Amino acid sequence: MGSMYPVLELGGLLEQVDVVFGGGSAVKAGGVHADDVQILRLVFACALTAEAAGSSELAMRLFESVREAADNCVWGPPDIQSIILLTLVAIFHFQMDEEILAWRIVGIVERMCLERGLHRRETLTQPAIVAAGRDRVLRLFWSIYILDIRWSFGTGMPFALEDSDIDPWLPEPEEKTPYLRVMIRYSRIAAKVWKFISAFNNTNEIKKEEMNFLDWQVQQWVANIPDILRLEQQPQPQQEREPSTPRSLHRLRALLHLRANQLRMLIHRPVLHSAAHFMRHPAESQLVVDLAKETIRFITHLNETTDIYRLQQITFNWFLVSAVAALFLAVAQGPAQFGAECREEFYLGLELIKGFSTKSYISLRLWKSIRSLRKLGPQVMRRQQQQEVPDESGAEVVDETHRVDTGPLPSTGSMQSLTPVDGAQMTRELMEWFEAVGSLETQIMGMGALPPEVDGWGRGQYMVDYGGELSSVMKDCF
Repeated sequence: MGSMYPVLELGGLLEQVDVVFGGGSAVKAGGVHADDVQILRLVFACALTAEAAGSSELAMRLFESVREAADNCVWGPPDIQSIILLTLVAIFHFQMDEEILAWRIVGIVERMCLERGLHRRETLTQPAIVAAGRDRVLRLFWSIYILDIRWSFGTGMPFALEDSDIDPWLPEPEEKTPYLRVMIRYSRIAAKVWKFISAFNNTNEIKKEEMNFLDWQVQQWVANIPDILRLEQQPQPQQEREPSTPRSLHRLRALLHLRANQLRMLIHRPVLHSAAHFMRHPAESQLVVDLAKETIRFITHLNETTDIYRLQQITFNWFLVSAVAALFLAVAQGPAQFGAECREEFYLGLELIKGFSTKSYISLRLWKSIRSLRKLGPQVMRRQQQQEVPDESGAEVVDETHRVDTGPLPSTGSMQSLTPVDGAQMTRELMEWFEAVGSLETQIMGMGALPPEVDGWGRGQYMVDYGGELSSVMKDCF
């Protein structure tokens, strides 16, 4: 976490640890301020959640010991120590798989930065900022800026600070923090992508020139990633990671690679939200599918060859669920085109989803989509029944020539369940829907010429309306 978001000075932190735990002359030299002790407790709490993959009783006890101090920071003046402490509280909540709380807290922290003037260049000359360290304050502000945008995308909530509010002459951090510098440029593009997606959600209109320009900007960003952070090529499944690559560096490279895929998927994903857009933009639809498949394969390989995913699933699950949902949406709009093509990667993604915590924010959002999908089951069956035609006696008989059989659909009996029993239950229901939706086109194409009385639910209209409803449901995932 410290290599991604350097809100603390590692050297000074280690000196404080020596004072607290070393005893002897170190304690006599002056001790550690109470605020620094609170920060140390949060650092240990964050580290423990990482070691325990998100759940640690000791971490919670440490967090509870600083909760009152954190609350006081919200109501007190926006000094640097308070901003640091609350930033660590936000990171802790994210590590605990409570992303919505992380987003809420970092929004408060960003407003404290605005109140303190950290977004303006002239503030850097103030005595308090000079005393805290100009470069340290810059790293702190830009880390908070990145976290706000990151968690906004993860939760679907607006971010707290517009780029236009930041002094264009505010310096970026020094060269010794390459990941942070790369992520500042990424976040600036991400803010534009957010506005593009929001405009589409309001108007349902795709501006292709803007979409292509944003995609070009992302590709330029990838081209300018420093060599030390560049993932040149995805290793083959049978190859292991080079032992010479430090684990932390490999993780940063993997994250940048996934972020590039994710942003390009976000830019082009609107083409999958309606049948009209899907048919009008086939190349963009294929691009979203290719990016989603590559993302799932990459995370699967990372899980098979390292412990990075296993220990920090929370960081990677956003990429995974977005990719799985994109494949599901593509199959809903074009089952004949994408059903077979996406099946392998979709099932690979489901294998990883099995391990999700059922109480996490992203799991609850995925479960909300599954619950909504359940409601479509009876609607699909009713549409099939509209193809039943009455005989001369008035009794209804089924015209088997024109009947659409979607196969078994998930049960609606437990639709009121607010949380899944486990990750396996989520994957099982998604699997059933994927197979049902993926077989629709084949079954409909076998219907032959449709008589006028069922043409309203004919081949094209059936897929347009059904795919449109699925698109609406899957927006919960996004």
